[in-house]
Amino acid sequence: MVNGIALDPSAAFTLGSLRDLDGRKLYPEVGYGVDLSTFSGLRASVSNTVSSRPEAADNKIKAIVGDFQNGIRWGIQREIPMEMIKYGDPDGIGDLKSLNQVAIRAEVQYAWYVDPARFAVVENATP
Repeated sequence: MVNGIALDPSAAFTLGSLRDLDGRKLYPEVGYGVDLSTFSGLRASVSNTVSSRPEAADNKIKAIVGDFQNGIRWGIQREIPMEMIKYGDPDGIGDLKSLNQVAIRAEVQYAWYVDPARFAVVENATP
């Protein structure tokens, strides 16, 4: 079930610039990719993280289409361990006991998973 699309800014610009033979925009809802919320009935978003630019070399990916509601899962651990530190210098600011302080530490673990079977990648055509 396809329910969303993530577009690279260059792909959004290209779609927003396409015109028919009479000069009318083919996709007027796209504009130039700014504040895009839907495209052809799909929830849409524009981000340079799709192509990984400018942080990394262009991976040639222009869009990712798929099941964004069920294809991405995330969660947090149910048991959160906590520890009370009554003395010592855990943060390098001085001995807790001499400062009349205690430190309570908790460690939370998040996890996420993307199901590759629920997504399709749209890439640049190579000659």
